[in-house]
Amino acid sequence: MVVTLVVYAVILLIVGIVLKIINVFICFFIRKTDSYKQKLTNINKEKESLEIEYQRLNTLLSESIIPHEYRHVDAVEFIGKCINQGRSHTIGDAINLYVSECQHYQRLEAMRENQRINEQKQHAYEKEINTLKKEVIKANRTARGAKSTASLVKIRSFFK
Repeated sequence: MVVTLVVYAVILLIVGIVLKIINVFICFFIRKTDSYKQKLTNINKEKESLEIEYQRLNTLLSESIIPHEYRHVDAVEFIGKCINQGRSHTIGDAINLYVSECQHYQRLEAMRENQRINEQKQHAYEKEINTLKKEVIKANRTARGAKSTASLVKIRSFFK
């Protein structure tokens, strides 16, 4: 009977430990699930606020006095900066500055591209010049050899 009690006590102890481990796992997963739910709720709130801001900006943009072709981020930022800095007093002047600035950068890019192409051509020409120099040196050696051969032929002709 004592043995049976000890066996039951050991079984109850093992079952208790197993249940405690299962309980710890369940609590862990419940906390994880709750934290994910909370994160998802925060993300949804942020999404809603971004959608509201997007709609507000869209409304502002549709009512804007800025011409349609200049309603992109770079142009609007540039125009706003020009007006805030006092570089221009009207949107028209700011747009003209923006167009001038864009044209200036396009010309700079074209100049850089031309410079890159010219450097490539210069490198190719230098390579060709070096090749031609080597050929000239070779031709000079051949000419000197031919000249010395001609001199020998002349000298031999005197002795005949």
